[in-house]
Amino acid sequence: MKQLKKKNIKTVKKFKESIERALWDAKAIQINTEKQFTLASGKLSPIYIDCRKLISFPNVMDQIAARAKEIIEKNIGNVDVLAGGETAGIPFAAWIAAKLGMKMVYVRKGAKEYGTGKQIEGELENGDKVLLVEDLITDGGSKISFIEGVRNSGGRINDCLVVFDREQGGAQKLSELKVKLWSLTNLSRTLEFGLRNKYITQKEFDTVKQYIANN
Repeated sequence: MKQLKKKNIKTVKKFKESIERALWDAKAIQINTEKQFTLASGKLSPIYIDCRKLISFPNVMDQIAARAKEIIEKNIGNVDVLAGGETAGIPFAAWIAAKLGMKMVYVRKGAKEYGTGKQIEGELENGDKVLLVEDLITDGGSKISFIEGVRNSGGRINDCLVVFDREQGGAQKLSELKVKLWSLTNLSRTLEFGLRNKYITQKEFDTVKQYIANN
């Protein structure tokens, strides 16, 4: 049993490193210590992560689906529906759902103002257990409307899976809504991988680490 557990830990570490390398190789991570990036929240940041770059690489998406399956089976349990958040979460939810043979819906940021006025697209039945799938999370603010949309439509949601956690309070925000965050990798790990493999300089590493400490 101990040997099996040790093997599993090594497998998870290897997977995380493959995702971290993919993020750097796909140039999904950009660092600018002079002119900062404006995030969706309106805040400025010396680093920008664009996980959507990964959807162009089927082998990487297959790894994401494989790890998602492992997390669902070992930690989350039975799930009725995967819900992709508009818009970046949709391709990840769709890929995982297709690979795992699971039902999928997507959640709009708000109810549409025409037609049926729905916020959920797809078939969500009352009482369905839903796993929200997103590309990344920062402070968690943008996830609130998705979670409320699922719950207002009759779904039960206690878990959210993201490819990347920027480690800026997202897990805490979700916990206030009684939702647990699961991430495939995070900013600390990816920065350390980038420095260790010479994707970034020590100065860039230090600048971003200081930014995270202050935010």
